[in-house]
Amino acid sequence: MSRTTVWPLGLFLELKNLLVESFHKAVFKSSKEISKLNFIFNRSRSSKVNILIERNMQLRILSSLLFFASLVYSDDPVQPGPQLIDETTRWTKCWPTNMTIYDFSVQKLDGDYIDLNQYRGKVLLIVNVATFCAYTQQYMDFNPLLESNGDNLTILAFPCNQFALQEPAENHEIMNGITHVRPGNRFKPHRNLQIYGKLEVNGKDEHPLYEFLKSHCPPTVNQIGKREELMYNPIKANDITWNFEKFLVDKEGRVRFRFHPTAWVHGDVLKPYIQQLLTEPRPENYIVN
Repeated sequence: MSRTTVWPLGLFLELKNLLVESFHKAVFKSSKEISKLNFIFNRSRSSKVNILIERNMQLRILSSLLFFASLVYSDDPVQPGPQLIDETTRWTKCWPTNMTIYDFSVQKLDGDYIDLNQYRGKVLLIVNVATFCAYTQQYMDFNPLLESNGDNLTILAFPCNQFALQEPAENHEIMNGITHVRPGNRFKPHRNLQIYGKLEVNGKDEHPLYEFLKSHCPPTVNQIGKREELMYNPIKANDITWNFEKFLVDKEGRVRFRFHPTAWVHGDVLKPYIQQLLTEPRPENYIVN
C-alpha cells in the first residue's frame, strides 16, 4: 500500500503553483496551435483537427498531474527529510554472562578504595557524571528514584572529565560543585547515591570496571560524538558516548542493561527495568537468556 508524505505547507503551495502554471502553459500552447491550424486551413472548423488538438492538450495536462502526484505519493517506507528519533529507545540489553562487578574495586572521594562486593544483593545503577554537564539536572531525579525503592537500589556515580572537560574538579572539590553549582541549591545526595572518585571510562587508561561493563553490553547508538569534544585516545565503537550514560546491574552483580544519557525522562525509562531486577527470583544459574 502506498504511503502519503506529509508535506510542509510552503512546499505544498509551491507544487500547487507549479501545477497551475503547467496547466496554463499547456492551454496557452494548445490555443496557439489551434489558431495556427485554423489559419492554415483558412479558418475552417475542421472537427478532426480540433479533436486532435484537444486530446494533445489533455495529455499534457494529465502528464503534469501524474508528475506532481509522483512527488506526493511513494511506496518507499522511509520518506525524505529528517527523521524523528525516539531517544527513549536508546538502550540495549547486555549479553548473558557469569562474570560480575564484584571483582572490581573503586576509589572513594577521600582516596581510599573499596570492593564492589559490598553491594551484593542490591540492584545497582552505575553512571558516569560531570558537574558542568547539562545532564547534571538528572541528579534531581536520582533522589526520588532511590527513595521510592528503599534500600534495594543504589546508584554508583563516577565523575569523569573525558567529555568536553566538564568535570575539571579534583576529588575533594566535587561535592562542593554538586552542592553549590550543578544541580546546586544546596543539593544533598540521597544516602544511597554513592559518589566515587574520578576515573576514565574510555581510552587507554579506562578503568577496568568500565572495560568490563562495555565489553558485555552493545552500544546504544552508532555514532559517539564530535572528535574535538572527546578527551581520550583511542576511540572505539563501544565507547561511553557522553556523561550520564548508565548501566543497570542485577542483585547477582551481572550487568543487564545499558542506557544512553538521553534515555531518561526523569527516570521513567529505567523504572520498568529496575522493577524487573528487583522482583525477579534469584536464579540457580547466573546465565540469563
